Amino acid sequence: MEGEAFFDVYKDAKRPFIVETKDIEVRVFGTAFTVKEDLTGETKVSLLRGSVAVEKDHLLKKIKPGEMAVYSPRRKNIETKKIDACFESVWAKDTLSIEKKTLVEVMKYLEKWYDIRIIVGQNISEDHAFTFTLTDEPIEEVMRLISRISPVQYHFNEDSILVINE
Repeated sequence: MEGEAFFDVYKDAKRPFIVETKDIEVRVFGTAFTVKEDLTGETKVSLLRGSVAVEKDHLLKKIKPGEMAVYSPRRKNIETKKIDACFESVWAKDTLSIEKKTLVEVMKYLEKWYDIRIIVGQNISEDHAFTFTLTDEPIEEVMRLISRISPVQYHFNEDSILVINE
């Protein structure tokens, strides 16, 4: 596997399910998870539910739901950390549901959902909480609606980066 993928695998004791990347193997025991090789060369496995083991040579790490295993070829190790697993897999879903998130948090989700870069100004208020669900609305429409209900301005710069200011 190369790039980023979402897997939802049912347990089958007779046939193991293994995802191979250039650096690691992910042994699956019935689960939902993402695997991503990023630009830094690291491979990240995020677990939504179930159980997986991340393996590289003699290194083996089992992770629990809500954890991420990160293999670094530079350091030659596998580290685990707590994460927001729903956020890590948001790009693979048909709908994006935001519930009681600040504008800064919303922009992190929109950045991943739309696969765009978003820069949020430092003067953005954290006083408002947003709740909504998206399916196939364009980012321009979402931003138009957000700007109508909160005191923000937005524009796309020459590099197609969405810039948000108050």
